[in-house]
Amino acid sequence: MKIEHLVIRNINSLYGQWSIDFTAPEFIGGLFVISGKTGSGKTSILDAISLALFGETPRLNRGNKMEIISRGAADCLAELTFCTGADRYVASFSFITKVGKRGTNRGVISIESAHTLARNGEVICSNTTSVQKEVERVTGLDKERFCRTALLAQGQFDAFLKENFTNDRLRS
Repeated sequence: MKIEHLVIRNINSLYGQWSIDFTAPEFIGGLFVISGKTGSGKTSILDAISLALFGETPRLNRGNKMEIISRGAADCLAELTFCTGADRYVASFSFITKVGKRGTNRGVISIESAHTLARNGEVICSNTTSVQKEVERVTGLDKERFCRTALLAQGQFDAFLKENFTNDRLRS
């Protein structure tokens, strides 16, 4: 799996729309540092990658998607373009909140969400469960393994350093 492009809109501390082109020269070589002040959006980048692929993030409450959206924003988007072999995939997770303004719906928030996976420009999955299964199939990584190998969420570095890796676990 090679990550090529990430689009983020209103995810955590990253207000507005942001785009990262991982094919740009500064990312060539595969190793780079994401740095910045507290609250600048470093972990939000990792959250967006996880959200696009699996519809969840490792550090936020799984049952409440509202935690991921930037405070005061009405919508959010995480869209990740990646390649495996000859195929290019676009995993996209988004949702829009709507507040009822009249009658019995006054103050009620409704959420319209979408989670899709497209291969070579054609949508092949359109709900979180099927997207998760297909991402696992094409990358060989389920959500837990992806988070442990590709992402190390804030607050989990200490646990990673103390992990007891056995030869069996290193081979899998």
